[in-house]
Order: sequence, then structure tokens, then C-alpha cells
Amino acid sequence: MDKLATFEFGSFYHVFNRTNNRERLFKNDQNRRYFLRQYKKFVAPYVNTHSYCLLPNHFHFSIAIKSKDILTRLITERHQGARSKMQSKFLKT
Repeated sequence: MDKLATFEFGSFYHVFNRTNNRERLFKNDQNRRYFLRQYKKFVAPYVNTHSYCLLPNHFHFSIAIKSKDILTRLITERHQGARSKMQSKFLKT
């Protein structure tokens, strides 16, 4: 949770990711459209997206977190979901 303390809600953040060895991340328009649908479904509810750029082997987003409450809720839900899956898979009840 220490990393969360460094976020300033409403501030802009540059989010990016690049593939290894310049491999293509988006091979065609269908891949790009799918990526954007997933972004809209899983990320957009929690951030304001100010700009983005999808290139063949990487992407960039300029975002601002909508609110501290939203981010805290997202992390809590994801953590509880992951913990539940791990417990059901590896621990006997």
C-alpha cells in the first residue's frame, strides 16, 4: 500500500507499456479495437482518460484517477478476489 500514498488524485499520469524485442502488440485494427473495449470496461470507470496512443508495439495513456475512494475500492475488490481464488485452489476448507 505504500505505492498508493504516492498518487495524487486528479494529477496526470503517463501510463505506458512496450513489448519485448519490438514484437507487435497490435497486429491489426481488430486487436486495437479489442484492447480499447477492454480498457473501457476495466480501466475507464476508475480514471479520466485525457489522451492515448496505440502503436504497433506499445501504448501510451494520459490519465487522472477519478477519486481516492474509487481506487481504494478497486484495489480492495481485486485483492479479495485474488485471495479467494488462491484459497480455493491451494487451501483445503
